[in-house]
This record gives sequence, C-alpha cells and structure tokens, in this order.
Amino acid sequence: SKPVFKHDDMSQKEKRIWKDINKALIKKKKIKMRYVSIGENKRNIRLRVVHPYGIFDYEGATYFYGYCELRKEVRFFKLSRIGYYEILNKNFAINIKYDIKEIINKSFGIYNDEPINLKIKVYYPMSQIVKEKLYAIHQSIEEIDENTIIFKARVKGYKEIKAWVMSMGSMAEVIEPEELRNDILNEVRTIVKLYK
Repeated sequence: SKPVFKHDDMSQKEKRIWKDINKALIKKKKIKMRYVSIGENKRNIRLRVVHPYGIFDYEGATYFYGYCELRKEVRFFKLSRIGYYEILNKNFAINIKYDIKEIINKSFGIYNDEPINLKIKVYYPMSQIVKEKLYAIHQSIEEIDENTIIFKARVKGYKEIKAWVMSMGSMAEVIEPEELRNDILNEVRTIVKLYK
C-alpha cells in the first residue's frame, strides 16, 4: 500500500497540488512539472515528467516520490518547490524494481545521493542522545569512554548529514570523510566572518 498522509498546515497551492497528485497516483497518470531543485550555489528550474508512486510528510513538509524520466530513477519532490504542473493524459506502469523503505532507510533524510562512509567522534551530552537513536540501518557505535563515542555508518544524504553534524556544534567532530570535514570547516569560517 502507498503511504498517503495529508499535512494540516499546507498552503492553498500545496493542497491543490496534493489533491491533483493523489488523483494522478490513483489513475497512474504522468505529471509534467517545472521543479525547483536547490543546488550548492544556485536554484535550478527544470521541466520534469514524473510517474507518481506515493506521497508522504517529512519534517513538516509534504513530498511525493516517483520515477523521474529526466534522472531515470525514483526521486523525491517537495510540493512547495513545484511551480507550473499538469497531469498528462498518459498512463504509466511501475516497471522498475524499487523499495521505498529501503531507499529511505539508506538515506539520512530524503536525499538519495551517493553513499558515504561516515565516522564522527561525538562528545557528551550529544553522545548520549546519539546512542539512543537509530540513524541508519547499519550504524555502529563504539564507546571511547563514558562521555565520548565514535559513530560509524554508510549513509546517503550528504547535505542532511552535514546539517546534522553542524547542529551538534562543538560536541561532534567529523573524522571521515575528509570532504565533509573540510566542508564543515569552511562553513565555520564563513559563520565566523558573519559574526565579526
């Protein structure tokens, strides 16, 4: 069965999109839309044709997922980033194998990019909070002492991982990958400049 949830705080525009996507989902109709994706330095607006598979809420926002003809894979789309759209009079069949639970469980959030080997040293009190939660299916936690842990996982969702680590402030230090460590260091330097 398809997960279909309605978010109470949606704008009128999003409610209309939500209803239309549900109709397309039930009737297996393709959706043509102008979608805004947020890149590293700029917004990209592209025309996409998507086969809608399901709708869900995540962290206060509503998304739908489906096969994107542009990217040739199942992707997530935030309703608030959809501009112009139309339900096409073209049916689709789900002809690719996918498991939405597996896609979500391998991702740190909803980004489905390349997986990274994550290794973080986490200090108290965040170490206690991290120990109590499952962030990834194949995570491991090594206790260094009663206040410090090493968190390891192979996960997708680079942007959300970066935001999560930064949300822990000085209580988390990235050991691996080097790219993430450098990205966070550059972000910290930018923040310091803003506050000078």
